[in-house]
Amino acid sequence: MTQTTAHEPGTAPVALFVYNRADHAQATIEALRANVLASETDLHVFSDGPKSDVDREGVDAVRTLLKDIEGFRSVTVNARAENIGLAQSIIGGVTEIVERHGRVIVIEDDLVTHPATLTYFNRMLDRFENHAGVFSIGAYSHPASVMPVPADYGYDVYAIPRMQCWGWATWRDRWAKADFAVPEFDAFNASASATAAYAHWIGADSLATLRACMRGEKDVWACRWVYTHFKHHAVCICPTQSLVDNTGLDGSGSNCGVRPEFKHTLETLKIEDWRTPDLAFVDPRLFEAFMAVMDPRRRHEPMSGSAHRGLDPEPRPSMTARAAYWARRPRQLLRRVRERTGFAGGAHGPNPSEVEARHRALAAPPSSPLIRLGTDYGGWWVPEKGLSPDDVVVSAGAGEDISFDVELAKRFGCRLIVLDPTPRAISHFEATKEAIAAGRPAPINNSKTEFYDAEDGDLERIAFRPWGLWNETETLTFHPPANAGSVSHSAVNLQNTDGGFDAECVTLEELMRREGIENIRVLKMDIEGAEFAVIDRLVHSALRPRILLVEFHPGDSNTERLGKVRTLATLRKLHDEGYRLVRYRGWDYALEYQDTDELSRPRA
Repeated sequence: MTQTTAHEPGTAPVALFVYNRADHAQATIEALRANVLASETDLHVFSDGPKSDVDREGVDAVRTLLKDIEGFRSVTVNARAENIGLAQSIIGGVTEIVERHGRVIVIEDDLVTHPATLTYFNRMLDRFENHAGVFSIGAYSHPASVMPVPADYGYDVYAIPRMQCWGWATWRDRWAKADFAVPEFDAFNASASATAAYAHWIGADSLATLRACMRGEKDVWACRWVYTHFKHHAVCICPTQSLVDNTGLDGSGSNCGVRPEFKHTLETLKIEDWRTPDLAFVDPRLFEAFMAVMDPRRRHEPMSGSAHRGLDPEPRPSMTARAAYWARRPRQLLRRVRERTGFAGGAHGPNPSEVEARHRALAAPPSSPLIRLGTDYGGWWVPEKGLSPDDVVVSAGAGEDISFDVELAKRFGCRLIVLDPTPRAISHFEATKEAIAAGRPAPINNSKTEFYDAEDGDLERIAFRPWGLWNETETLTFHPPANAGSVSHSAVNLQNTDGGFDAECVTLEELMRREGIENIRVLKMDIEGAEFAVIDRLVHSALRPRILLVEFHPGDSNTERLGKVRTLATLRKLHDEGYRLVRYRGWDYALEYQDTDELSRPRA
């Protein structure tokens, strides 16, 4: 069942934050009053007290202005006698409104809105409410002169990892995930990999602001909300045409400076409806264009030279490229080395012969020779024969390498259902689909040399669902990996980390019901420790996929790492049900259902 966020019916309330600029506040209020939904909207104004006598006259002038506000369903003014600062004013005000109403639209006193802005916010809040990876809705976007949108981009909104605070909105459950004390900041700041990932996805400038904030040098709040997005691998939805003009870029604001290149003429906006993608994905072209504006110190290299020369990409990456690939993934490389040396067809630990003997007892030749599809990192072995366009493959766990799924669809024409609720996995699939449809190289796992070999029609057989696979149909928290640069999240908290995001999980039976499937030919699971629970339910059901492809995850268990005790016990359960081990390498196992007497029994 899809989880929904409880909120009051009707339009979302607006939290307006003002201080001592009466002329700016008046323009902001007049623009809000001109919005189509103003008369249906409750306005809550938060006026901070003066820092000193110098500011008192400006604060008083703003409060005089607030006495005569009309045009809204209701107006509530919260005027503080003392000054608590910009950051605490916004954090406290947003918390108050969102806890009471379930959602909130946030406007500051130097933002002039288009008459459709409130309509946009309310539609996007409804549209992405149940997208767990979307933490906020932004209304500002940079002018096309500094951030052009590709002509073939088919939507009126885009997703970006860095939250935009010049007019934004959110929901209670997302805002509740923010801890503005950032208790883990010291550990984050000391991690070279975590800060490098932050600098890449969010920006080195934002990292510097966050560090200054945590040192107490800046009274800012947005960088900590941005950090919450990063911590939970979340995105912000923004319009391709801005619905907000920031009048504070005239130098009167506290943190923006003078930026005339960011000014907008909102009269040019003609959109009455907004085309939105089915999944909130980060388009790599828009991401690079956005980051070029926000963090111009970054070097932006093209995706590959071949993309600009019109040449076919190399069919296999060079040794240098492969070395660079694994250099960015030290944890995965260490695991791969251990698998290939200490357990290449055998076992880790002091007694590999005993574990190897147990594997042999569970093994049998495959009914058809096996072939490997996909990359060295994301590929799997399947029978060379026996798969057809009539077969359904469920592939749980996609990450940013769907080479196995693409090659399976291309070679056999199977119908594939790919499951992964991770925002980065969703973004990767949508970006891949769009690149292939446009005839551009689609990189595998963010590689600059390794690309999917596919045409537009090949992906028509693949349906992506942002769900997890589990032994119950329920909403679970997916916990992040210890390495902030990695994409894999775990519903069983495989790496004992804090935070994460909530997502819907389904059983195989529920998946089959939703998708109208009568049988599953191949079931692939790379689901970060959840495979044990799913298999336990599978063996007690009547469902018997012909091929099982499972990556088992030992977690922090030394017993499991050395002796594969739990993995072997699970394999024995499957063996008792008719599954035979036909190939394995490290923690990747391929099993085939060979009990022909059971093949015809009814499905669950």
